[in-house]
Amino acid sequence: MKHQFQEDDWLLFGSETEGLPPTVLETCDATIYIPIIQANVRSLNLSVSVAVGLFEVRRQLGYLD
Repeated sequence: MKHQFQEDDWLLFGSETEGLPPTVLETCDATIYIPIIQANVRSLNLSVSVAVGLFEVRRQLGYLD
């Protein structure tokens, strides 16, 4: 199921090597990840992940019109 973003949602991003600490993850209502389907790609860097996340939020909330 696709996550439906709301106006008052927050996006939290952890470090590229460790992600968010478990204590922070425990307080989240939902966690979302960016799937990587190419076998030779290990991860996305933090700035790319933020750009992908922010674009999707803005798209869903109608800020790209």
